[in-house]
Amino acid sequence: MEAIILDTVPLSGAYKEVSFHTHVNCVWIRFVDDEDDEWVGVFGCSGHSTPRVTYDSQKQLALVVVSGAVYLVDVALRKEKWYKEETFGGDAVFIPNSGEILFTDYLKIQIWNHAGEVIWTTGRISWDGVTIESFDGRILRGMLNDLSPKGVPYSFDVATRELKSSWIYQEPK
Repeated sequence: MEAIILDTVPLSGAYKEVSFHTHVNCVWIRFVDDEDDEWVGVFGCSGHSTPRVTYDSQKQLALVVVSGAVYLVDVALRKEKWYKEETFGGDAVFIPNSGEILFTDYLKIQIWNHAGEVIWTTGRISWDGVTIESFDGRILRGMLNDLSPKGVPYSFDVATRELKSSWIYQEPK
């Protein structure tokens, strides 16, 4: 299975298109399923942040994160399993063999269940940015925005829910 965010809108008729909450702003993603069947999903979004897509090839699921929304799509059936408005869309990865999703936005790390409901959250850990750089199935690694030019690295253990970093946001007193 493959998912590719397209830089340009494909020519009409080049692919079978499936629309998901389309409106003025849209992101186009080309999917290739396990049978090498190609189609394009057109996803409505509220702005121009960098879209993200991650997939669970075993379950033929894709998670699409765009400005203002998150979509879980069954790639084989070309259907939305769920949609949720998410003002601070960031990045996400599937947690292997669990049906759960790790989601980061500008402020926190969350774990969502298979229905997109928050089942755990860190609370605020960054000034304005939590990125995902890698995930090995247990340890999530990325950067927190501490207002320095590069940010500060963090690691998060999914099993223990332990967050490690040399800096974590603290509410001003």
